[in-house]
Amino acid sequence: MRKKLDITKKEADKVYSMIKESDERMRRKYAAWDPMTGAGSVGERFVFEIPDFPIPKQFLPMEMKDDSMVVELGKCGSIEKFLKKNFRIDKEDITQDIRDTVIRKFIRIRAKYDFPFWAYMFAYIKPKKGGEDIRFRLNYPQRAILVPALEKMRLAGQPIRLILLKARQWGGSTCIQLYMAWIQMMWKKGWNSLVVSKEMQSTTEVKGMFTKFIKHYPLWMLHDDGEPFSESEKKIMPFEGSISIDYIPARNAKIKTGTATNPDSSRGGDTAMVHCTEIGLWKKTEGRSPEDIVQAACSGVLLEPYTVICYESTAKGVGSFFHTEWVKAKSPEGSDKMPVFVPWFVIELYDRKLKPLEKKELALELLRNKDQTEKMGKYLWSLWEKGASLEGIAWYIAERKSKPNQSVMASEYPSDDIEAFANAGNLLFDSYLIDRLARDVREPSWIGDLVGGALTGRLSLENLTFQQDPNGKFKIWRKPDTTIDVRDRYLVVVDIGGRSARSDWSVIYVLDRYWMMYGDKSETVAEWYGHVRHDILAWKAVQIATYYCHALLVFESNTLESRDNDRDTDGGNHFTYVLDEVAGEYDNLYARERSAEDIRDGRPRKWGFHTNVSTKLALIDNLVKMVEENAYIEHDAGCINEYRSYEQKQDGSYGAITGCHDDKLMTRGIAHYLSVYKIPLPKVMDDSTRLSATRHVDNMASF
Repeated sequence: MRKKLDITKKEADKVYSMIKESDERMRRKYAAWDPMTGAGSVGERFVFEIPDFPIPKQFLPMEMKDDSMVVELGKCGSIEKFLKKNFRIDKEDITQDIRDTVIRKFIRIRAKYDFPFWAYMFAYIKPKKGGEDIRFRLNYPQRAILVPALEKMRLAGQPIRLILLKARQWGGSTCIQLYMAWIQMMWKKGWNSLVVSKEMQSTTEVKGMFTKFIKHYPLWMLHDDGEPFSESEKKIMPFEGSISIDYIPARNAKIKTGTATNPDSSRGGDTAMVHCTEIGLWKKTEGRSPEDIVQAACSGVLLEPYTVICYESTAKGVGSFFHTEWVKAKSPEGSDKMPVFVPWFVIELYDRKLKPLEKKELALELLRNKDQTEKMGKYLWSLWEKGASLEGIAWYIAERKSKPNQSVMASEYPSDDIEAFANAGNLLFDSYLIDRLARDVREPSWIGDLVGGALTGRLSLENLTFQQDPNGKFKIWRKPDTTIDVRDRYLVVVDIGGRSARSDWSVIYVLDRYWMMYGDKSETVAEWYGHVRHDILAWKAVQIATYYCHALLVFESNTLESRDNDRDTDGGNHFTYVLDEVAGEYDNLYARERSAEDIRDGRPRKWGFHTNVSTKLALIDNLVKMVEENAYIEHDAGCINEYRSYEQKQDGSYGAITGCHDDKLMTRGIAHYLSVYKIPLPKVMDDSTRLSATRHVDNMASF
């Protein structure tokens, strides 16, 4: 008797939709593709039919469409007609050798433009399960994610720069090494490569793979078309007796290998392509760091097309050189390297077959528990939203039972880069709630800067205008609303960073509190982000606060009360002087409440919000609550990234993961803490009260 599910019509419709979507995900993952014909292969392709060719119907890369031989063959429609038209050879005179010459010439052209075809035709690898060498056939992650990323840069004529965060068991490293070999064999002569591994064993494996590759590679493909060669010539030999450098005479190319434990072996010299493998495992020791080794390896690589620099590794915690480079590549500012990550659920190994009823039961379970923390309901639903199929989630549930905890499972089988790098238990903000907050992220409507009569001082506020500039540091999502007079609407918070490119960033953050009057959300409306001299930063903040309807201006004051030479060569006293000057021109500057003793003794006001152990705990607790309750609207992607890399340290303190920043996050923390606990709700001012609505420093600080 068939089991009947207890399900509502609404649930049934949703389950049906989920099963349909899951089937589509599985179809894409296991779609038939043929590296020989090119059907279903990487990139945009066109149909090419020659009836008397060994492969009558091929799907060729668009890059081949303008090749002269391809154009002429296509016009003729057959090898026979091509030979008769171009070489005046009649059908009865066409020998197999002549026919093979045309076929080989075409294969050479296609191999140059079609990496998956070249790899399958000429590259052999040892299968993971043992046995005879097999042709290298791209798997789904390789042809859907990695190779398209490499080809995007090559086809754009850009230097190829990649940072690859690996999941396990999909051959990312092998694919990169063969792609570099393809460039050496098909595109460039005298194009030297270097592979730097963690230790000698890995280096030996790399050399073994290349030796296997060159053993199977045909001599005629090593030479350019028409170039004479001898069948007895050596394909590969040690370069001047070196055990770490092999030489391919026909290509005038060196293949060098080095290790992170022997920096001298990793010097790039005349290298055009560098692959740093398992860089996340490289250890920092006295006198030698991963940065130093990478610098030595890559220093000779020119900024030209077909040059390659690739950092690749599994994730082994945070704070490493690899993690720092990954965060940089993922940041809004970016780096020269394209970040590539492959989640576990696109790898063919990680699926479990399900019967139709099992699919329905699993889909219904995911649907009903998607908001529950019990039984990993929220997490499993997040896997579905990220793109996992029902078959993949079924595998994950089964595999999870063999692991001691979820952290181990997430580390071995990450679904995103945050899971890959860090134990989710140390991260302060729930990743699912961050995803919800991130739904409002969008590009700013305006980018540029505010310009006054001068950079600093009173003149900086005269003739204040916004000038658009795509390279500007001031991003605006909503301009100030001047159609209605609302007291305490806008709040501007400043986090003071350093001036050098290697120091913390300075942030000027603008929060719109208007809709809090009606029990709704506050909203991020603008942000300035960059490095600048501190007096200019102070007056830039005044300009922005003035622009946003004379907003309350709050400086985070830790920098003011410390002497940090990177932040300010004159220490905190100099910046305090700058704020005293600012206060003389701007009357809505936040100051901490003064005690009766301070007032009696005439002690000066202390400008800004002081972040100490107590206040930081309060503002971070409040910020966690804001994210949990989805209580404000965040538009900036950079801030979302900071939420994703903010953790509780082993000593109980809070801060960014090593190598990451929290400057944007801290401005939100201060702004929302003051907004909720220290500043009254906004209030619409009518004509009778507008003239008496002047706000004073002490009034604001005493709330």
